[in-house]
Amino acid sequence: TPIRILIVTHSAVLFTGMAEVIRLIFTSLIQRFPGKYVIEQLGLLHMAAVCQPPWPIYATRVTRGHDGVQRLDPNDILGQQSLPEVLERFLPDIVFAHNDPQNLPFLGDIVRARGCKLVFYVNFDGVPVPSDYKRLFRGAHIVTMSEFSKSAFLACGREEEHPSVEVMYCPADTERFQPVTREEKHALRKANFPAWLKTDSFVIGWVGRNQWRKQVWILYEVLHLLRSGSYCYCKGCGTVVRDIATQPGGSCRGCDFVEATPLRDLFLWLHMPNGKESGCWSLDQLERLFGVRDGEDLLYTPGCSVDMHLAPEDMPRLYNMWDAFVFPSGGEGFGLPPWEAMASGLPIVYSNYSSHAEYIRMAGAGLPIGGVLQPDAENGVLRLVSSVEEAVASVRRLYRFGELRAELGRRGRQFVEGWSPVTMAEKWDDLFVRILR
Repeated sequence: TPIRILIVTHSAVLFTGMAEVIRLIFTSLIQRFPGKYVIEQLGLLHMAAVCQPPWPIYATRVTRGHDGVQRLDPNDILGQQSLPEVLERFLPDIVFAHNDPQNLPFLGDIVRARGCKLVFYVNFDGVPVPSDYKRLFRGAHIVTMSEFSKSAFLACGREEEHPSVEVMYCPADTERFQPVTREEKHALRKANFPAWLKTDSFVIGWVGRNQWRKQVWILYEVLHLLRSGSYCYCKGCGTVVRDIATQPGGSCRGCDFVEATPLRDLFLWLHMPNGKESGCWSLDQLERLFGVRDGEDLLYTPGCSVDMHLAPEDMPRLYNMWDAFVFPSGGEGFGLPPWEAMASGLPIVYSNYSSHAEYIRMAGAGLPIGGVLQPDAENGVLRLVSSVEEAVASVRRLYRFGELRAELGRRGRQFVEGWSPVTMAEKWDDLFVRILR
């Protein structure tokens, strides 16, 4: 008898990270074990599709306002009302829920009342984790996306309350995301770069959402400093300072600081819904604050807005046009963009905190940057505000040393090959069989 699994998370037709994670897990699972699984989904936020549904998807409810426009029903935004109906219709053996932790606990009573096994695939993007999460998740099988997430979760209460917490990295799509040769990169740039951006430029890339946690402002200031040369650096150790008189020295002691030369052939490519009318950070204000301009110093992915996005098959092209990936996030439950960058053979400059730092550090695939831990105003979770000076120094190193870029990229690619979709499908199959047993 096939194992019936109901997925509850972002609809698999979306461009979000959660949608991509479940596409990778369950597409590879049904390909590796044909006929063993029957998959259906309660799709959250089912709109703005960028691909075809890979399995049957039930959308949550919508309402129609006085203006005649359909919107997601706020009372069913997480599937609170639709879930019982779908459970009765599909009769799953396992309910697999993937979402931010605060959006999951309501599932427990609904699922257990119907005799289904419940799997929470969760991430914790910082510490401390609220202590009541232990109580809310009782009775579910917990799988976290990293060792960092597992440790953060277990630290919020007694470990014996959840002895079966497991860790599963997201599968790495090593087929779709691959390194390219210099010639292939040049051809991609020639076909896709705007006229003002030369194909021999040094381009640093970033992928994400316009959230406070992402600390996107750091990218704008780093770009300003590198392109203007408004800083000093040590010729020996590479330490970067703004003001020699007030800043401490670097690791070589008695640093020999010199004024930087502007790197006018260095540019920033931001891949996010540029959404200058929405989002945590005003991108127009960031451009004015740091004196950088869209179309001169930086660019946003064309055709990427709050309502449109690149299809999954088009995403690898972005990474393949870049020279390095910069990710100063304040905290990640996993961090799919640097995972994809590693699969593409890109070196990474990354904030040294949370889950993405865990696997980049293990792989030796990038240059870490430190900073200051600051509590999030909303929930008190610590976020890392990365050091701009360290980020500038690290990007400078990658700019100057092609062999270093190649070595870091090679290590990243080699590491993610250990988490290929086929390998992870076998691990998930083992877990689902054990749960039912």
